Amino acid sequence: LFLALAFSSFIHPPVALAVFAIFLVFILAARSSRLGKAASVIPHKAISEFASSYLGTLSSALRGRRKFGALSLFTIVIWLGAFVRLWLISVAFGESIAYIDAASASAVSYALSLLSVLPGGMVLFEGGGTAVLARLGIGAGTAFSMMLIERVFSFWLPTLTSICFCSGLMKFKTVNTQYKNYG
Repeated sequence: LFLALAFSSFIHPPVALAVFAIFLVFILAARSSRLGKAASVIPHKAISEFASSYLGTLSSALRGRRKFGALSLFTIVIWLGAFVRLWLISVAFGESIAYIDAASASAVSYALSLLSVLPGGMVLFEGGGTAVLARLGIGAGTAFSMMLIERVFSFWLPTLTSICFCSGLMKFKTVNTQYKNYG
């Protein structure tokens, strides 16, 4: 939903409102057990099980309104932060784009990255963001450089940090296990 609304500067606002309306209908339908039963008639067993599991989880999440509201608020804050990151990169490059345009470029990049078979949506993330930024009037080379830096902060830095953290955690676990075995 938030991504669809972020697309609003890239697409026409009525389209963004239509996506919002479809999302609301989906959420209301997910609260009903009928949608889960409808998913169970999908002919392919793996898809049917996935759809039923997903809709069951969504339905139970919607029943806990306070937790769902807190999770939704947290998600919106995370997305706003992701959009701010690209906007700050554009400011660092001396490009004056509006925050909503940076949000649209990020939203398109993230949406397109879902289609890529490469890890982290490589190629489509950078290409989609570059295309949107170029459409907004930023030179293609500058737009590509901005998206590469965005990629460093959105994907590579967290990935490398996680690897370092996990390897340190594994060393701690190994040392701790050895201590218990010999202690």
